[in-house]
Amino acid sequence: MMKIAMLVAALGVAGVIVLWSKSPAVHVSPSAQSISIQELHALAHLEGLPIQHFEDQTFVFVAEAPTTK
Repeated sequence: MMKIAMLVAALGVAGVIVLWSKSPAVHVSPSAQSISIQELHALAHLEGLPIQHFEDQTFVFVAEAPTTK
């Protein structure tokens, strides 16, 4: 009886996963063209982003010198 209940539960979970993946928001048409990296870069308009200035923090976290034996 326990095996049958587990089988029914597994089939139910599999059915939900199959039906859930049919969502139109997730579906990608096979005829869709993929966009190239160069096209994405051209569409980004990076010149409008603000410039961020930060201090050089190279020596803030200095590693300790290894001790020789």
